[in-house]
Amino acid sequence: MITFGRRVSFVPLVVLALIAGSAEAAPFWKINAPLDGYQDTSMAARAKMSAGALQVVAMHGQVDVTAYSNGSTVLSLVQTTLPHGGSPNAISAFESGTTEEVTALGTQTSIKRTPSDWTSVIDQEFQRGDKTILVHRVTGVDRTNIISLMAFCTGEKVTCASLLDSISVDASRLVSITEALQGPVASTPEQKDPAYTVGRIIGMLVIGGIVVALVARSK
Repeated sequence: MITFGRRVSFVPLVVLALIAGSAEAAPFWKINAPLDGYQDTSMAARAKMSAGALQVVAMHGQVDVTAYSNGSTVLSLVQTTLPHGGSPNAISAFESGTTEEVTALGTQTSIKRTPSDWTSVIDQEFQRGDKTILVHRVTGVDRTNIISLMAFCTGEKVTCASLLDSISVDASRLVSITEALQGPVASTPEQKDPAYTVGRIIGMLVIGGIVVALVARSK
C-alpha cells in the first residue's frame, strides 16, 4: 500500500540544500486510493521542469514533486512551502498567482471553492481539446509557512476524480489561518508579494507537466 509519495530533491544545488535541510519539506498529504499498476515517475517529472524556475522558487521557499502513471492516467502532486510573514495577504497572493497561470490549461468547465479557517480548497475542471484535466488545490499555514498542495490528474475523469478525492492532508501540520496571519495588511500591490511570484511559477510548472503528460498519452 502506498502511504506517502517519494520526496524528490531538485537541482540546482541551492534547491537541494533547502529541501534537505528542512523537515518542513516532508509531504503533508497522503493518497488513500490503491495505486496498484502505477509507477512512480517522480524523477522523470522533475527532469522535465525548468531549473531556472525552480531556482526562483528556491529563493523564497521549497518545492516537492511526486508523480505516478499507469500509461493512461497521470497523477502529479506539487507541494510548496514558503514563509508567510504573518501577512493576511499571503494566501490570496499565492492563490492569485497560481490561478493566473493554471487558467491557461484550457477551458475551465467548473470550479468549487471550499474555504475554512484551516484550509482553502479549490477544485477545478478544465477541457483541453478532447482531454479532461482535474486540479485539486489545498492551501493552509503553520506558524511560519504557507503549505500548499496542488494535485492534478489527466486520464479518465472517473478515475482521476477517485484519485483526487482520496487525497488527505495532515491537519496536525496546520494552524488557524486567522490566528497565524495577523500581521499588517500590505500596502504594496499583491503582484509584488513573493507568494504571488511563487504561485505563478508553480502554476507554470503544473501546466508544463500537464502538457507533457497529454502529449505522452496521445502517442
